Amino acid sequence: MAVTIAVGALWVFAVSAAGAAHRGCASLRGHNLVRGKRIEVVAGPGTVNICVLPNGRVFRGLYPTGHSHGASVAAVAGYWVAVSTTGADQVSTDESGDVYNAATGATYNYYSSMTNLPGFGPPSGPSDPFAPVSLRIDRAGELAGLFSDGTTTEVEGFTRGGAESLLDSGPAGAIPAQSLSLVGGTVSWSDAGQPRSAMIGA
Repeated sequence: MAVTIAVGALWVFAVSAAGAAHRGCASLRGHNLVRGKRIEVVAGPGTVNICVLPNGRVFRGLYPTGHSHGASVAAVAGYWVAVSTTGADQVSTDESGDVYNAATGATYNYYSSMTNLPGFGPPSGPSDPFAPVSLRIDRAGELAGLFSDGTTTEVEGFTRGGAESLLDSGPAGAIPAQSLSLVGGTVSWSDAGQPRSAMIGA
């Protein structure tokens, strides 16, 4: 199951005083990950920046530790966005999956993993073997996801406050990624050809 408590090696989400008071979306520079009707997500040096268009205040998240970084957007709905980030150095590779509200800065973690390279011992942070395969998010900030360790696939739901629940599990391949949907807080999926559904937080 996903680790839902972020630690120091992972994301810190904050509003800089300058960004909150004087600078908004119009000031952002970097690689544009999302520019929709409501929000913009830009990967800049050392941070991923999220804001409400046209010129809302900027919330900045730090990458996981490391010298080499990557970021991608996994899902978007309304003001909510699920972002996946990585950080790597000569010792380890860290991965983090986090949901953010571009309007308020509310955030929660849905995935955390740290993998040390051979010869450097066990990782010093959480290492979740169940990695995200498919994600859905709704306008209320709830998240549904398929997570797999290569042998087993889990269906998990997260409330907008980050509370996690395991909805189903089965052999890898029994729950197709394309069968996952999230509508009005109800998660639907197919397990071995049988349709299933559950409410997040029920």
